[in-house]
Amino acid sequence: MKKRMDHWHFQEKITQMSEEQLNLTIRNAKKRIAADPKGINKNYYADEINYSGMELQKRRNEKRRWVDELQMKNKGLMEVKECSG
Repeated sequence: MKKRMDHWHFQEKITQMSEEQLNLTIRNAKKRIAADPKGINKNYYADEINYSGMELQKRRNEKRRWVDELQMKNKGLMEVKECSG
């Protein structure tokens, strides 16, 4: 039976998943595609891989942004201390 991707629901669901769960989803979907590359559900599993990968990338970008902002704040504090010292 062919699976149908509910794109909106799946994208909402993965925002609640841990990074470990996202990586497991990707691994399992890749295994299913490898087991039956011409199967009727290959596009469903490809969507799982793509959406999970996009969520992981989004989280990495958010972490990088947070670290960059923290470093900028710390750099600004260091400059203030040096000037007042």
